[in-house]
Amino acid sequence: MRGARQDFTLTERLMIVAILVIFALVAMQNLLQSVEQSEQRTLKSAIGEYAAVKSMYSEGTATVPQPMIQATAAYTDAYPGSPAR
Repeated sequence: MRGARQDFTLTERLMIVAILVIFALVAMQNLLQSVEQSEQRTLKSAIGEYAAVKSMYSEGTATVPQPMIQATAAYTDAYPGSPAR
């Protein structure tokens, strides 16, 4: 009974491919939006931290805190060719 089995026509195959492409485009758009929102949250957090640190050091404190000086010195001692020197 070879005649009983019928394959999909070209039109049916193209419709399936078109539906899959549409699903893929929607998924990619959602992925790109979520990545952009994540980057915006990261930037917002970094801006907030920067503003906090900047205000902390610009309120009349012209000196760098001692732990930061010690950490920089330890880094330059461990890595002699570092650009921090």
